[in-house]
Amino acid sequence: MKLFNFLLFTFSFVFAQEGSGSGDGSGDGSGDFGSGDAGPVKAQIETTVEMDLETEIEYDAKLEDKSSTEYAAKKTALYTELKSALDNAAQATDSEVVEDGFDVTFSEVETSRKRREADKKMKAKVTQTFLSESTEEFSDELKNTINEKVRNTVEGEVTKVTEDPGANSLLTAGQEVKATATSQMVAWNSGKELKVCSTVFFAVVALGLLN
Repeated sequence: MKLFNFLLFTFSFVFAQEGSGSGDGSGDGSGDFGSGDAGPVKAQIETTVEMDLETEIEYDAKLEDKSSTEYAAKKTALYTELKSALDNAAQATDSEVVEDGFDVTFSEVETSRKRREADKKMKAKVTQTFLSESTEEFSDELKNTINEKVRNTVEGEVTKVTEDPGANSLLTAGQEVKATATSQMVAWNSGKELKVCSTVFFAVVALGLLN
């Protein structure tokens, strides 16, 4: 009887905690994604934005090698220039900039006519990953909504940078910024499974103590 009462109490406590946490989660009020008090989080989504940017960087084959010190320096410099725009985009879309989610691939700009080596510039294929949470189950509709919102916001924020890039900017002024976005659900644990495992653990411990 003692064992039964203990197990009953333990399971009741865990499910009471699960219910009391149902108001925690995120959402922007529409139930799509973001942070707020709209309901429990049902999905975490990673959205990767990719864009080709024109630069004022003179062609250097070493920049095509991601293991080179030259590449590392230019990547850091470009990230520093774009950081505020990416942070602003994350804030506007109720998402987070994923740590180590920034990458860039430098390549020679293709031209229709032969140019002198010193005149050649490089383009930068930039990718940045954002993390958001949704109070809705992940679906194609939700994915498309997130893709459109994050893509449009990033385009707008980066355009602000290229409109007035400054004298020492790596980016070509006045360029049109176009991006693409792809989203996928992140495998994650809402905590419910952990609570159930904890319940089983305590039950086993109790059984051992009472026997």
